[in-house]
Amino acid sequence: MNKTNDINSNTVKAIDKIFENAEKENRYQLLEHEAYTILSYFGIKTPTWKFIETDKNVNSLDFNIFKSEKLVVKVVSPDILHKTDVEGIKIIANDDVYIQNAINDMKANIANNYLKWCKDENKFPDHLKNKNDNEIINNINNSIKGFLLVEFIEYQKNDFFSEMMIGIRQTREFGPIVSSGIGGVGVEFYNEIMKTGKASKIYSACLDYNEDYIDKSLNDLVVVKSLSGEIRGSKKLIDNKNIISQIKAFINLAKTFSDNAINGNNDYKSKYIIDEFEVNPFVVINGEMLALDGLCKFKKADKISTSKPINKVKNMLKPQSIGIVGVSEKMNVGHIILNNIIEFGFNKERVYVVKPDTDSIEGVKCYNDIESIPEKLDLFIITIPASQTIEIMNDINKFDKAHSIILISGGFGEKEDSGDLAKQLHDIIDSSRNNPDKGFVLNGANCLGIYSGPGKYNTIFIPEYKLPTSPSKESPLAYVSQSGAFMITRLNNLFYIKPRYSISTGNQDDLTVSDILSYIKDDDDTKVYGVYIEGFKDLDGIFCAKLCKEINCMGKEIIIYKAGRSSEGKSAASGHTASIAGDYEVFEEILSATGSHVCKNFIEFESMIKLSASLLNKKVNGNRVGIISNAGFECVGMADNLSTHNNKLKLANFSDKTKSVIHEAFVTGKLDKIVDIKNPLDLTPMANDEVYERSVMAMVDSDEVDVIVASCVPLTPMCNTLYSSGKHKEDITHIDSLGNRFIRCFKKSNKPIIFIIDSGNIYNPLAEMMEKEGLPVFRLSDIGISALRDYVAYKLRK
Repeated sequence: MNKTNDINSNTVKAIDKIFENAEKENRYQLLEHEAYTILSYFGIKTPTWKFIETDKNVNSLDFNIFKSEKLVVKVVSPDILHKTDVEGIKIIANDDVYIQNAINDMKANIANNYLKWCKDENKFPDHLKNKNDNEIINNINNSIKGFLLVEFIEYQKNDFFSEMMIGIRQTREFGPIVSSGIGGVGVEFYNEIMKTGKASKIYSACLDYNEDYIDKSLNDLVVVKSLSGEIRGSKKLIDNKNIISQIKAFINLAKTFSDNAINGNNDYKSKYIIDEFEVNPFVVINGEMLALDGLCKFKKADKISTSKPINKVKNMLKPQSIGIVGVSEKMNVGHIILNNIIEFGFNKERVYVVKPDTDSIEGVKCYNDIESIPEKLDLFIITIPASQTIEIMNDINKFDKAHSIILISGGFGEKEDSGDLAKQLHDIIDSSRNNPDKGFVLNGANCLGIYSGPGKYNTIFIPEYKLPTSPSKESPLAYVSQSGAFMITRLNNLFYIKPRYSISTGNQDDLTVSDILSYIKDDDDTKVYGVYIEGFKDLDGIFCAKLCKEINCMGKEIIIYKAGRSSEGKSAASGHTASIAGDYEVFEEILSATGSHVCKNFIEFESMIKLSASLLNKKVNGNRVGIISNAGFECVGMADNLSTHNNKLKLANFSDKTKSVIHEAFVTGKLDKIVDIKNPLDLTPMANDEVYERSVMAMVDSDEVDVIVASCVPLTPMCNTLYSSGKHKEDITHIDSLGNRFIRCFKKSNKPIIFIIDSGNIYNPLAEMMEKEGLPVFRLSDIGISALRDYVAYKLRK
């Protein structure tokens, strides 16, 4: 038997045989000794055991394999899951007579005990609910396969946690995941009361984790701290390397018996998937982990679905020809989209409108039907009601007129009564995949559209006067969002950060967020990805995680917000874009492990996008921060927000050289008699524009400072923060105004600098003036410092 973690095809076939035998008996949960056998194939140690068939006599068997003075006898039946409740487990002396007596006692009493337990607990399994007492007793007796003898284990214990759990669970979005943490009977309780990541850790079986990553993740677990002797009063029972090897074995086991779409490591692909495999508990014997039990549920592997022609995402994002269905001569959604496409500069002669009995709209030629379109188009945009869409989709497929489709229309699964239309849509998509070129790809349904800088078009159906295009130069940013409203809100809130792509995916009836990422990840001019996800299609979560890891390894940045965390949020997400929101903790653990930044709220998402896009060319060398403000409350408030559990900024200690440069600025500004030089640097309202610039540049030039916060409460009359007026002499357009000085500091610095302008609407022009030049400006100091703290931690982790 293979005792290593290297699994070959023969091993997979041998384990498949175990599954096959169970399946023949119409059971999809293994017996305990079958689970032990599989564990041993993967190098996981179990107690010494022997299975005794029901009709075997103990006296004829050899028990020399057992070295312990005591044995554990367990009944083996697929119907009896809770052995203790029915007296189906006994600890006895290692002696033939005691063993036989224990087995005889179980044979005589277990069925009656089981019946009593079912009645007391009112928990009858489905296949026994309609049977009388005698039928239940006979059924249980017939279900007994035999008895399992296991050596009695005296394991090492601590005053704190001594038992560990490691398990596999199949998830719809991420495939198999492996979790590890506190074992024993209190697993659920401790997971509930402890902070996330303290009681258990989650790993994807489909991502490659090095030992260093697993080791660092284990350091957060209370049970590992106990077993390794790090908790005061506990004894060191085991080295982390042994725990790591068990987790890696489970990851290997989970991946080997996973969906064929994600299992590609072995020549022989298993016909089965492990749905659940849990060892609870693992205990420590002589410095090594030992699995005391094993529960394994499995199922048949699914067939791999037909692959999408992902290469056609290029046709969608960089089309040479566009067709539109649903343009009215009056202003409607289709007409707005047509206007946006034209105003964006797309060639009118390469735009085709399907509109019967109409010559042209907005100078664009119209055609009576899909068949009359003279060529196969790169992109078709459909904006008509869902009830009319199926006929148009059928014609596009029948006459092979599109490489890609953007389906704006809703009504394909968002409501309970729209399931039939959704099925018809999916049937057409599947039918197109039978074409020689795999047919078309579809974005939507129920999406707000796409803005593509490289494609020179905008199909977002918001008029220009409601959502004006940013005048800024293009940023290396791409939004990929299931929610169109979320996307356009970020576009408007971060107006001066003009994205390269803004892609609303809607229901993901065909193309998913992952499919979009798989194409634009290779776009050299896209460096930052802002991703909003409500739910994944089956297994799409793990494909998304793999892409995120690949993108992060390319030196790019991914900022993600996941909606649908609570039960209420999941329900809202499902109604919004026909999404199925999954287990948020799994999402957070796996996506964070890819190097992506998973945001807790909308403010954090927006702040991280602002910093990632604005500071892309700045270098983060450490977490030492220099803080400047003219308000004492800001200095205190920012100092209060330097640290969280996971992320931390620390105040830089200024050298004598840096202090000397700041002192010279203070002398010039006549602050040297009233201000101490320390960090945070409280300039007081007496500081003028020049003092600000010289203080910031002192930190830019300082070897002790890695990142800088420059904040100004702009109401002080000492700083030039307003447009010119007959009421005062200020003018923010002046070359030496505070805004222009900040702009110069930012452009000269290779260090990240953020700026805070904390006051009302009258100071919006100052903030906008700086934002137009690419500076990251925040309007509240605590939000600004918190954003910088998280951003620096993210960059340093990468």
